[in-house]
Amino acid sequence: YSGCVGTIFLQGEPGTGKTTFVRAWLYGKGYMGFVKSPSYSLMVSYPLAAGLCYHLDLYRLGAGDEAESLGLRDLPNKSTLIFIEWPEQASGWLPQPDLCIQMCYVAAGERKITLQACTQVGNNLLYGLFI
Repeated sequence: YSGCVGTIFLQGEPGTGKTTFVRAWLYGKGYMGFVKSPSYSLMVSYPLAAGLCYHLDLYRLGAGDEAESLGLRDLPNKSTLIFIEWPEQASGWLPQPDLCIQMCYVAAGERKITLQACTQVGNNLLYGLFI
């Protein structure tokens, strides 16, 4: 994972908007295709002008070591951004996150999103999310 653009953990209860966030980010970066939830396929890749974006949903993993079978170590490591939903399902098997995004309900129809950079790469990603 060492050469990838960054790893972003998305955490929160079901329905808080993790996949919607990734979809909006992809569309904001110019992706024009259909963006689906990776809930059943576990991993989906999206080609962008700047490189590849991988979106993983690990909710259905039974044990952390199942993450190894996804081939994360074999992903292209240049110009690659990885969004990982439910990273706690593969605790100890994933790279350190560069950016953590926590989503939660605060009231009916209201959500709170907290973004925390965990590395300098995360600081760059955080800046880049809104540019």
